[in-house]
Order: sequence, then C-alpha cells, then structure tokens
Amino acid sequence: MKPGTILAVVGGIAIATGGAIWVANLDGATADSETTDGSGKELPEGPHPKAVTPDSVFDFGSMTVIPKESARVHEFVVRNEGDAPLVLENGGTSCSFCTRNDFENTTLDPGEEAKVPCAYFPDEEQEEFRKRFFLNTNDPLRPRIEFTVEGRVDDQFHIEPRSWEQGLVERDAEITVKGKIYSRVMETMDPPTFTYDMEDENILSVEAVPLDQETLDEFEAISGYEIRAQVRSGKSGGFTRRITMFVPNSDGKSEYAIGVTGRVTGPVTVQPLDGVEYYPKSDGLDFGTFDGAVGKTFEVGILFKGVEEPIALEVTSPEGVNVSTRKDERYVLPKRERHLVTFEFPAGTPPQARLETGQFLDVTVKTSHPEVEEIKLRLKFVVR
Repeated sequence: MKPGTILAVVGGIAIATGGAIWVANLDGATADSETTDGSGKELPEGPHPKAVTPDSVFDFGSMTVIPKESARVHEFVVRNEGDAPLVLENGGTSCSFCTRNDFENTTLDPGEEAKVPCAYFPDEEQEEFRKRFFLNTNDPLRPRIEFTVEGRVDDQFHIEPRSWEQGLVERDAEITVKGKIYSRVMETMDPPTFTYDMEDENILSVEAVPLDQETLDEFEAISGYEIRAQVRSGKSGGFTRRITMFVPNSDGKSEYAIGVTGRVTGPVTVQPLDGVEYYPKSDGLDFGTFDGAVGKTFEVGILFKGVEEPIALEVTSPEGVNVSTRKDERYVLPKRERHLVTFEFPAGTPPQARLETGQFLDVTVKTSHPEVEEIKLRLKFVVR
C-alpha cells in the first residue's frame, strides 16, 4: 500500500499512512490493548507478568452444615503466561466467619502455575451462598484476582410427609401410605430402620425401598428411599399408629417419629346436608347465622352400616328447636339404612349466640343398632 492511502473497513477502521497501520474497533478499544492498564495510560515497556486463571467460579452444589475442621476445599489454578516473574499475595476473603484462604504468598516464573485452595465451612443453612476469595498480583493488567465458590447449604435429610392424615376411613380398613426420605448432600444413604409396638396388631408392615433416578431428579436429591407402611384403622374412634424411624448419618443415627392418623367412621356416619358443617372430632353441627324472626330448618343424614334389622330412632327436642327423624326411603343398599334428622327453628326464635363450649345445644339420638346405643350431636349457631 502506498503512503497516503486510506483504507476504510465496515465494523472497524483501518488507516494506513506513511506505511504505519493502526486498527480501532467500534467500542473504541485498540487492538494493542495489552499496552495499557485499562485506564488508557501506556504501560512501561516489558517484560511483564501475565496472570491467567482457567476457571474463577466453582459450584459446590448442595452441602450440609459442617465444622471448620471439615471444610470443603476447591483449588483454583493461576498460571504465569507472561515473560516476567508473577508475584501472588493472599488478598483475604469476603467472609471471615465461614471461609478460609489458605494461599501462601509466592512468585511464579514464566510458565509456572500455582494452586489456590479456597475453603468453605458453612455454619447455618442457606438456600444459596456465594463467597469470594482474592489474590493481589504485580500483573499491571490484572492487579487483583477474584475467585468465587457457590452452592447451597441443606439439611442432611428431608422427610415428606412427617405424618399421614387419613381423615375418615372405614372400620378395620387396611391403609397403605407412602412417603419419602431423601438427601441432597449424602451421596449414599444406608436404609432407615423402623421400630414400633410389636404387640400393636394394627401396624402390619413398614419398609424402605430405594428411590428411582426419576424421583431423585424430581427432588434434586442424590440418595433416598420411599417409605411404605401398611396399617389397620381399627374398630372405632380416632386412631394414631406411631412408627419410629432411625436414619444413619455422619453423627451416628437420627431418630424421627412418624405416624398414620385418622378417624374410623364405624357403623354410623353423620352426613351434613346443605347449609350445615360437621366437625367429626367434636360431633359438632354448625348451622351458621340465621334470622330468628323468619325461622330456619336444617337437615342432617345419619348412615347406618351392618344393618340386620330395621333401625328405630328416638330423639328428644331441646328447648327452642323441634327435632324429628324419618327414614330416607330413597337410599336402598344391602345392610345399610339412612335416616334424616330435621332441626326446625320456628319463626320468632329469640336472638342468641351458641358459639362456645358450654353454650351449644346438645341433642341425643338413641338408636336400635346393636353397636351404637346413642349418637350425641352438638348444635352451634347464631340467631339474629
């Protein structure tokens, strides 16, 4: 190219004048970027060291709370790819409570490399962490090097659920429940063991089966088991089947109490109809709020099972409400009968609030069922 010739290039500019050529790109940085320290000032003539780090960020993944002496350590690498000795000095960390920079000051000749051990020892659970480690250098283009370790601090185990609430179930029903115990920090987990009252004939079996890979991936876990328990509900009333699970861990064994709970419907089930809420644990019927001047009528079904002979009911009305019963002829199933109980509050019922224990109206329904002598119902309501 002859002196005085000017050459323009799309995306950058190249100028040739008097045989000298310089190139600029669109962001304004010159191609000879290593001749400055980043501030635009010219660097003294070389030779210079050049600090190169193949990686500056490391992900520990999931880990658990650990003591200082058991710190997790990752070693970063620094290489001198310059043509002068590279001086490296420990620059500390971003957190003095949970990190440790074990690097010892050193000088690297051209072509040499050093390992930088960065230690992390979390003292509390953290959904995610990000800690930094620093080195100071005599590289004019990189006077400070920053390394980062990240990850999350998790429980050793997760148990889902801790208990199984079954709600209302049939009497002597065999119930199978399934749960999970898994870990995001333990690569291997020994099978949990179980203990329970061996004389409790209502606990049939408990076992732990390794989780498949798909399930582990779903919970971001690396080890775990499915817990399968089979219990029997029993004859009547509320029930709780308690099981103790022992899980081996780094400290020995962790003990967890799990349970299967529910309420047996038994030979009688109360069935609330429109406008009524039923609380089986207290046998409470909630009629809500209504206008006493107009009055209100509510209905509740009572289902009897194991019926060999027709059921006869007898009920006494408390003061202020008329209670009556009748068989539901539309309900036809073998060995079952349903009866409807009607609660009639007549027009002109005085204002009152029966919302607390001791204020409820109690209604007793006597039955001819061989297993159920009487049914107690507690009425909760507000009359405006």
